[in-house]
Amino acid sequence: MPLLVCGRHFSISARENVRERPEAKQISAHLTHWIKIAIPTTTTTTKRALRHVQVPVHRSRRHLLGLLASSAASSPSIVVYFHGFPDLSVHPDVSTTPAFASRFPRKLEELLSPAFDLLCVNFSGLPGSDSEVPYRSKLLSREVEDADAIIAFCEHKLQKRHVHVVGLSTGAILAALVRNHGHAFLRSISVVAGIADTKEGVHFDFSNDQQCQARSTGSCLTPFYWPSKWPLPPDANDFDPITGKLWRPLDQTYIEDMVGLDIGASVSQGTVPLLVIHGDQDSSIPWEHGHALFSAAADPKKWLLIKGANHLLTNTKHIKKALAEMQGHMLAAEATCASHA
Repeated sequence: MPLLVCGRHFSISARENVRERPEAKQISAHLTHWIKIAIPTTTTTTKRALRHVQVPVHRSRRHLLGLLASSAASSPSIVVYFHGFPDLSVHPDVSTTPAFASRFPRKLEELLSPAFDLLCVNFSGLPGSDSEVPYRSKLLSREVEDADAIIAFCEHKLQKRHVHVVGLSTGAILAALVRNHGHAFLRSISVVAGIADTKEGVHFDFSNDQQCQARSTGSCLTPFYWPSKWPLPPDANDFDPITGKLWRPLDQTYIEDMVGLDIGASVSQGTVPLLVIHGDQDSSIPWEHGHALFSAAADPKKWLLIKGANHLLTNTKHIKKALAEMQGHMLAAEATCASHA
């Protein structure tokens, strides 16, 4: 059976004792080393410093607002979070203390080992990243460009040697689509609530009424939870000041662009270690779609179905389980690379 480790293949027969192979011993030794570094033996946690960063998308001459959480000691490893839709990661007010705009990146920062820095970015068209691209002109293919630029920013500007991507929902689509893009230091990808087929997935993001409205008028209204204490956009409809929910027009080109993206090709051609996580009580995207993504992907890959978990893993027990699995996935990817450096 061929085993892919950081771009190198090793042949292991079904009857062979893998533990006796020198490669396996090296991997085990390096994994033990990295776990000792990444998982503190005491209950004291390292507080990360938060600061705003501007991530350039050189190909399109635009910038994205990001929030970098880093520990005092320089780390070669960073986790990059790709948020869902409609959502954002970073509160856009750069004049005040940097803050996350949603729960998932906050939990990442809270639960990740201090061995990892964390970068969260608002994709184009969202508050803080909308000076060049308005919300209604958003495109997933443009966000794939964003995703590539974010990874490149970590590799070149931040000089990280190990980049790990975590994507949630629509962010999982973006994470899957960069698997075969050849980023030299992209070590692992973890996706939560992903899909394998955008033609099916478009129905999870847009109701029949929204799709009909888009076809007939060229745009449809989409819900969005607006960041607190941030000026409302001029195209806001039906704003609820209690919940922060409003509706904004989005052009039909978003839907047309989305269905043209081929997730299956990306995950079947890519070789970055892939972890696919789904909750079996996900009412937004049934878990079978996540498993279809796993099935379409080439090795190395791993599947985790979390019993009782919903779309956003809002139960603390479930998100802790997911993040523990992600950290193990990341550490294993780094260890296998270190053993063949």
